[in-house]
Amino acid sequence: MKAVLSSIAILMTAGLFGVQDDRKPRNGGVIEKKTIPRDQIKLTDADWRPQHEIVFRAESGQSKECRQIGDGFACGLVPTLEVEEELRGEVKMSELINAHVEGARTGRAYNVRWRPSPEARENLALAAKGGYSRLWVTSERFDLVPESPDWAPTDEIVFRARYRRLQKFWGEFSKRLVSTPYVQFEVASILQGRLGVRRLVSLTPSPKLVDGEVYTFRWKPSPWTRGELKRARIDGTNEYWLMFWDDFERIAEAPNKK
Repeated sequence: MKAVLSSIAILMTAGLFGVQDDRKPRNGGVIEKKTIPRDQIKLTDADWRPQHEIVFRAESGQSKECRQIGDGFACGLVPTLEVEEELRGEVKMSELINAHVEGARTGRAYNVRWRPSPEARENLALAAKGGYSRLWVTSERFDLVPESPDWAPTDEIVFRARYRRLQKFWGEFSKRLVSTPYVQFEVASILQGRLGVRRLVSLTPSPKLVDGEVYTFRWKPSPWTRGELKRARIDGTNEYWLMFWDDFERIAEAPNKK
């Protein structure tokens, strides 16, 4: 799996502009290098160009975006694809904005085939060279590609993940909000093997891990767990609830803040 940074900027078909964003990247790296205005980006024959067909895995979501119309701004929710893995060809973007995918459900992960138009290929090249990692697409077609039934996680997996302590709110009972604490490992990159999901969830916190930090783990999932990981990959659930026998080996002495 190739990890791709979260973004602080968007390349729109009408032009480049920066967007302030305080989110930490999913892989714990530097937020993003300074972007270059579109009119200053000059492509040469030596620069990267995307292939005519790209297949990647992405989680379907929504993002609140604003566009200037006349003297004002129009804001609303638009569909997104957050790129998790490049399967064939390169996207070089962390997120595709305004990406409409027929049949996709928010929060689910899919293998997606994209045959970008000439305009989209040009914008991908401009965005990659300019240091951008989010792309606004218009009238592009994305097709869902079923996962192979032969896909399976490996016996041993080494991965980097951000450790998060969160709260699950169940609703109001007797005029009181009821919630349950839980922890989540947000997978940033796979260093060895195949995992198949983006989030690993548990009700048991680890006193030795710091909320928000990124760690490296080695995991040898049981045969039963590998079956559940395969099921989650194929149906796009994109998360797995850890059982009491699921145990990671932390192989980094300190949180990796690079």
